[in-house]
Amino acid sequence: MNEKIVILSQAELEDTVIKAVEKAMSGYMHNTAEIPEYMTRNEAALLFKISLSTLHRNVKAGKLKIYKFGRRSLLKTSEVQNAVEEKLIIKYARRKEQR
Repeated sequence: MNEKIVILSQAELEDTVIKAVEKAMSGYMHNTAEIPEYMTRNEAALLFKISLSTLHRNVKAGKLKIYKFGRRSLLKTSEVQNAVEEKLIIKYARRKEQR
């Protein structure tokens, strides 16, 4: 195997690492321009990796608000995201009675 030792300055090393990380993460990061302001329950469940029953339970409890547009019932993306980040929506919660 033909291996070479390369000497880089700290700035060159930092630049190389930053470029490699950006390249690796480009497939994982969402472009905020692609995410709509309002979304259906199914879209919210897929995007935030929560179940439909969890969404329904949180709407019923008043933690999330449904917005009506004609016959469509939509959730505001920012509200769902804030609730998930603030841990208002608990994923896979187990009830004490089931133990």
